Amino acid sequence: MTDPLRDSHERWLVRALQVGLAVVAGYGLYRGETAVFVNGLVSLGVTFVPALVRRDLGISMDTSYVLVISVAVFVHAVGLLGPYRTLPWYDSVAHALSATVVAGAGYVTVKAVERNSERTTLPPEAEFVFILVFVMAFGVLWEIVEFGAELASAAVGGTAVLVQYGLDDIINDLLFNQVGALVVAGWDAARPEKAADEAAEAMDDQLFPARPVPRSMRHEHLVVTIEAGTKERIDADLDAGESLEAWVADAVERKLDGGETDASDVTDEASDASDVTDEASDADDYEEGFEYVDDCAI
Repeated sequence: MTDPLRDSHERWLVRALQVGLAVVAGYGLYRGETAVFVNGLVSLGVTFVPALVRRDLGISMDTSYVLVISVAVFVHAVGLLGPYRTLPWYDSVAHALSATVVAGAGYVTVKAVERNSERTTLPPEAEFVFILVFVMAFGVLWEIVEFGAELASAAVGGTAVLVQYGLDDIINDLLFNQVGALVVAGWDAARPEKAADEAAEAMDDQLFPARPVPRSMRHEHLVVTIEAGTKERIDADLDAGESLEAWVADAVERKLDGGETDASDVTDEASDASDVTDEASDADDYEEGFEYVDDCAI
């Protein structure tokens, strides 16, 4: 259960960090420091990504996770003002913080896929390894981007927006990326569970969109769904979509839940529409379930 007071404090901290990033970007623009300006502006934009994801995809994140994102990009942007050069440990801390955000994104992705696939089931050990590998792959990609940005700036004679400091720096970055990944992989409280749940629901809506079914077919669809309970049978018999099977099965189970008859009873005892009515232990429950499906646009 979330604490409203804590959430309120965290939101204010996020706003303060956003103001700080705007100041960093403004300072870079005023001083003509391209790297500071661009990184400050991009970092500020990143803090608004959770709000955009919530608006466009319907995926909400805990305020604590949004705060972690904001802290990570703030630490990075401030580092370009001098700490990256003057404090040997600063770059390591920045990478570890950023890696927790990347690890969280990887966790949300894999859980959304797992919860929408009957063939994908990851034990905790596999989730742990996936998060580490995901962060490692992203870290390597980021180092390539930094290298490319430095080459591009040298080619055009401009200021590098992203800078690498040699092979030792790359190895150190990748190492501390794994530190951040280990925090998320090994500590349940660090995982964005709320975002994972809502991402799974959003993916389900995208993969299995609701669609209307002709009234003349609804009763047949319902009976076959109850009989078979599998996508393969529906596809073969009715040439229907996967979303139809999932929706009807869920609708019937919800409607009959709590009565004398449940979905498993109907599946075991019924072979066709008349059998369902005759053999179900509570015909009224079944008819109510059927009317619910019939009256709703699937």
